[in-house]
Amino acid sequence: LDDLPYQILDDGKKKKNCVVYDFGIRESPDFGLTFAKQCDVVGFDPSPISVEWWKTSQETILKDYPGYRFSPVGAGGVDGNVLLREYDWGQVSIIEFPRRVINTTDCNTHGQCRYTIHKEQKSFSIPVKTLKTVMREHGHDHVSLLKLDVEGSEYAFLETMIEDLSCRAVDQLVLEWHHYDYDVRYGVTSNPQINMLVALLKDRCGLEQFWIHGSKGWPSNEKLYADMGMTLYYTLSGFKRTTRKF
Repeated sequence: LDDLPYQILDDGKKKKNCVVYDFGIRESPDFGLTFAKQCDVVGFDPSPISVEWWKTSQETILKDYPGYRFSPVGAGGVDGNVLLREYDWGQVSIIEFPRRVINTTDCNTHGQCRYTIHKEQKSFSIPVKTLKTVMREHGHDHVSLLKLDVEGSEYAFLETMIEDLSCRAVDQLVLEWHHYDYDVRYGVTSNPQINMLVALLKDRCGLEQFWIHGSKGWPSNEKLYADMGMTLYYTLSGFKRTTRKF
């Protein structure tokens, strides 16, 4: 990043040609701050815990990184509000827990089992925006590095940026896939939805996957999900631009 070119403005100041979007930060903006003295960095997170963090940390962060910006909106496939639910570590997610789950350890002699009733999750009406919209609002015509760690909302966000072709303005993409089902025909932690998005990112956007977490993903170790009969997997992957011609 030290060798990135600068554009000289009319007033003689340098404008950074490096733009980093950091979607999903909770209370840990370290990823974005790593680039904040060299790039224009915007951190995005609509989680209540993140909004409260910015209220208390804004002054300290801007003192050291005056160009850093925070936006309390999430990554979305539309512009507007969506209903998200309480999730781990004070975050919000698309995942909805099943409330009525069969308890196979409590069955009668006829093979009929009782249900375990789980409490309803707290829900939040959360503002989200598409990549095309946030780029326009922040005055950027390209994104050097886009990070997505948005607890399941990556699917709708990616689908829209592929459809409206705003993905062609992105040079690098790193993300964590949050998937709650998988098909062993495609390999552990792989599913048809992810495979299709990976293919489209290459064919329509020029972004080719060059890295995936060495373990090919990992399952959640939370007992709660096992009790609910849910299989949650997480996979990290990275993409880089390999073509600009379409």
